[in-house]
Amino acid sequence: MSDRIAIVTGGSLGLGREVARGLLAQGYRVAIFGRSQASLDEAVADLGGDVLGVSVDVGNEASVAAGFAKVDEAMGPVTTLVNVAAVFEPFAIEEATAERILPLVHINFCGVVYCMREAVTRMRRAGHGDIVNVSSESVRQSTPFFSIYTSTKAALETMTTLMGEELREDGIRCTIFRVGRMHSHGAANTSCSPDLLPRFIDRCEVTGASYWTGAGMQPASAALALVNLLLTPRDARVELIEVRSY
Repeated sequence: MSDRIAIVTGGSLGLGREVARGLLAQGYRVAIFGRSQASLDEAVADLGGDVLGVSVDVGNEASVAAGFAKVDEAMGPVTTLVNVAAVFEPFAIEEATAERILPLVHINFCGVVYCMREAVTRMRRAGHGDIVNVSSESVRQSTPFFSIYTSTKAALETMTTLMGEELREDGIRCTIFRVGRMHSHGAANTSCSPDLLPRFIDRCEVTGASYWTGAGMQPASAALALVNLLLTPRDARVELIEVRSY
């Protein structure tokens, strides 16, 4: 039985599911976190192998702690954490209500911190570990009406860099995985409001965002790059990798 135990948040759909698939192929035991039990059950059936679906709301720290405890009981302490779970909703600043802002902050940033906190406690005892935090190409190029979402990803990148240095002596590697446009289920399919959609399309054309992001790639293509970086020998660390669509 493998002692390489991975947790993938957002693991029931899109990139998260493909990362889980790739880790299973490398001999990991994998737990996938997601909010929908139905989606988790479908993903577990699709993936096969040594995979555990755990219903977790990463934006809720009690839910995260309970999820890690379930993995401890079923598989053992995590050695690899891949934070994929994220939400986004494009909106203009005039529409930036607390109801729209807070879910982005709680899931995209606080959720990553909650999961890292639980993982690091276990990885320190083991003397090693890997944490990969998935970011977005939008941190390098303005995308219309994505300012709040992009800000959560920029905060995630800064935190990952700082934690990488803080955890270096513990043998815990922290990597930013900056990913581009994908053909995917889940957060990537969040739609604009009908009122905003024409403005969104127009601004993407005017700013060049439609061309800059490319035509989109399959989640499996990005997942392959992410899984391969985890195979890097432990005398080296990958701090940032960016995979973008043609």
